[in-house]
Amino acid sequence: MRRSAFLFLLCAGALLAFAGAASASPSWLPAQTLTATDSKAPVVAVAPDGTTVLAWSRVDGATTVVEAVRRRPGEAFGTPVKLNAAEGSNPRVGIDAAGNATIAWEEDGVGVRAARLPAATGFEAAATVVANGSGAELAVGAGGTAVVVAQVAGVLQAAIRPGASGAFGTATPISAGTVLDPDVAVAPDGRAAVAWLEGGDILLDERPAGGGFGAAGTIRSRDEDAYEVSEPAVAIDGAGRGIVVWTEDDLGTAAEGTYLNSSVEPGAWVSYWHPTSRSADLVTGPGGAVVGTWVENAFLGVGDLTPGTGSWTNFGVADPTPAAGTAPAVAVGGDNATVAAWASGSGVHAARRAAGTNLLTSAQLATGAGAGDPSLGADGQGNATAAWLSPARRVTVASFDNAVPVLTAVSVPATGRAGGPALAMSAAASDRLGPVTLHWTFGDGATATGSAVRHAFGAAGTYQVGVTAVDAAGNSSRAVRSVTVAAAPKPPPRPQVARVAASADLRWRVRGKQIKLERMRLTRMPAGAEAELRCKGKRCPIRRTRIFTPSKRGAINVVKPLEIDQRRFRAGQRLDLRISAPGHVGQVLRFNLRRGKQPKALQRCMPIGSTSVRQSC
Repeated sequence: MRRSAFLFLLCAGALLAFAGAASASPSWLPAQTLTATDSKAPVVAVAPDGTTVLAWSRVDGATTVVEAVRRRPGEAFGTPVKLNAAEGSNPRVGIDAAGNATIAWEEDGVGVRAARLPAATGFEAAATVVANGSGAELAVGAGGTAVVVAQVAGVLQAAIRPGASGAFGTATPISAGTVLDPDVAVAPDGRAAVAWLEGGDILLDERPAGGGFGAAGTIRSRDEDAYEVSEPAVAIDGAGRGIVVWTEDDLGTAAEGTYLNSSVEPGAWVSYWHPTSRSADLVTGPGGAVVGTWVENAFLGVGDLTPGTGSWTNFGVADPTPAAGTAPAVAVGGDNATVAAWASGSGVHAARRAAGTNLLTSAQLATGAGAGDPSLGADGQGNATAAWLSPARRVTVASFDNAVPVLTAVSVPATGRAGGPALAMSAAASDRLGPVTLHWTFGDGATATGSAVRHAFGAAGTYQVGVTAVDAAGNSSRAVRSVTVAAAPKPPPRPQVARVAASADLRWRVRGKQIKLERMRLTRMPAGAEAELRCKGKRCPIRRTRIFTPSKRGAINVVKPLEIDQRRFRAGQRLDLRISAPGHVGQVLRFNLRRGKQPKALQRCMPIGSTSVRQSC
């Protein structure tokens, strides 16, 4: 849909004024520059799934090139592609509901050419659709039907591609004489409407789905005494009717006031008047209402034509003053929110009206008196993309992020164990306009960031694990999963280890330094037990005795096998009585001999299978 100048009658009491400078909206993402200098006005088209295609012309050395670029949902803009072979200009873009784009442009010495950009692949080869044509306009319906209109020697011709793929048919004339200001619209079912100015009259030609254009009808005749009509714009409403708006100059007044007129069928029109209304854009929203935006005094006005009624409803105006000679742009998203964009003396601005409200909230997208020529598109979520020229004549683009990220594949285990292995958790999220960050909370005060995380719970209980997806505009969505954490299992009881616990019947005779072992009898020993007496120190009577084994009664008399001299010990020496048995922790009785003191046994042990004496085993 091209931007066309039109005028609109407004009831002064119904106007909603929005004063003051525009402020940055948190939902408008930072602008991005796509081209170098010497670019010309960009055009943008957005599919319901968010696929966005931009086209522009740019001076490149001694020639002017036509370039286009695409951004798929969730991705960045790719590298611009040059489309023309000869000197090019005036690109137009349309896109269908499946994301297949069509771009038409003009080439010197050739005419109007077009190329298709399928959603899944790159550009197809370009073809000439209106030989020697100029002043081209393009519209693509949601179902893929495309119509190109262009003037050939002043006569308007139309070329139709009846579906989302294939070639355009042969261009055929649809006007009788020289035309001005053509505009075209295509409905989702393939119906099309073309409006133009011919001989001072506004004409409309409509094409039924699957058919061809018929005879044009006069929408508004020029009245030489009172009015001069110009700049028609066309849309197709939800009932399938062609809606035409145009400007009328009141030649009978000194102020030469202007009118905005609309018609829902040839010969039947309604007129609204305001002396300073001018340029406008016109689109059809997903609900079937035709939405327009226009310049009203020092403000931008927005309103819609209710399907089936022929009556316009104004729902708001926004400032600052649109720059003279510039046309505003309008788009309607799948949420039926309306977005308008325009240029003023201070830069490029946007205003948004949510469905069901009368509030236009404004934002300044670019600063600088030279910024202008905005174009708009919106997707099925209500995200909008605006493109314009910066003061340095660079194509610049920014998007209004209206939708929260979509969380998918959230994986959180339902159960865990306190003190057990860390649980693996993961999630994925997507956003049509940029990257998404995932933040995790685990219900125990711990947090993490990332698409895949791990967390161990320290205590039993039920925890609410949450993952929040946040996009670049701060929009967020959250999913919560419950994890039941069981208590850590009790450690298994330590196995009972058999220990030698023999009873020792001891008797010593102590005389100063001399200490004599008179009795050492062991009882209560396990099967296979053995005993050994060792002495350490100077002048020990024994160093290591032979192994003693129990008698038939299970007792060992350690003293009996010893010689008399082997029983006499001295202070300062140490005796170890070692008692061992298969599969048992050995028992050691240690005696540190002291002058004049009765020896006392210190309990020591030996690990199973070891001869090393330890304090504990």
